[in-house]
Amino acid sequence: MTTTMVDNLMKTQGRLAALCAAVVWAVFGASSIAGAQSAESFYKGKTITAVTEFGADAAITILSRVSAPHFAKQTGTKVLVKPMPGGGGTLARNFLYEAKADGLTLNLTAHGPKILTSGLFKLQGVRYQWSKFTFIGKTVESNSCVIVGKTAAYKGPADLAGKKFNYGESSPFFGPLFAEALNWDKMTVIPGYRSTTGRAVAISRGELQAASASAQATVASPDLIRLLVCSFPSKGFPNVPRVAQGMAPGRKKWVDYIEGWNKAMYVTVAPPGVPADRARFLEKALERMWADPEYQKAIKKIRYNPSSQFISSAELKSFVESLVALKDDEVKDMRTVITKKYKKK
Repeated sequence: MTTTMVDNLMKTQGRLAALCAAVVWAVFGASSIAGAQSAESFYKGKTITAVTEFGADAAITILSRVSAPHFAKQTGTKVLVKPMPGGGGTLARNFLYEAKADGLTLNLTAHGPKILTSGLFKLQGVRYQWSKFTFIGKTVESNSCVIVGKTAAYKGPADLAGKKFNYGESSPFFGPLFAEALNWDKMTVIPGYRSTTGRAVAISRGELQAASASAQATVASPDLIRLLVCSFPSKGFPNVPRVAQGMAPGRKKWVDYIEGWNKAMYVTVAPPGVPADRARFLEKALERMWADPEYQKAIKKIRYNPSSQFISSAELKSFVESLVALKDDEVKDMRTVITKKYKKK
């Protein structure tokens, strides 16, 4: 073979290699870029339905309504908030689980603890598998606290140990966990108090002696209530103890549950099977919303704080997996405490 023939052959092979590389890029590289762009183009101009588990006047629904325009801004969509009260939140959760997995239905500020425990405990009416939801992320701080009357004699959580008293919540959850951690063995949970304002008024009337609330809730009724104990140290309330400081001997696991469940509060959740690129798009939009000063200002006006850092889908998935690892007797024990032990006899 002559030198000229060899040179021509090498040039031909080079051109073929370049052509092959171009074809590979066109098929895989370009499709990858198109895939990355496809979620954004899919959402542009669409309407997202954001269901909530409680009524229009519930704090969690108000938070969704305030968040909705900011999420719409980051996704290029319209966001319609749809309250679906019923069954202690089960109606909305069933609806979300069974919704089309196209990423256009979600719960923007879900009560994650009740999503998970209702399924974990196999409560009546639950039609969903709790571990299969698509967890998107979290933007709002959750610091569950206990409020008491402004002039109540209790100076710290230990003062309620051994005392008979009524505790208000929308439905039993954090109250029983606090009771276990702090040895409030004679506490009775009274359900049906959906708003912090309603709980504050009930405390002032003597119907309740304590109730669940966020750390910032006292700002709304400073003449009626004050904080007794919180899950974590609270900004603006440096003298309020955290639950770990007052826990009774041998009760650390209940403190761990309280802290863990706070991580799952106010999460954004979608149905199972949402395409991965759309779930990633929603997560990035949520993270941009969290970082937006206008969003932070808006939720502070209704007495919520942004989380100190954005909580990713990976972190939420890790927490859900830790629940999957719970033993049957641990689940049974938690269910008995939350759903039965402190109910009115």
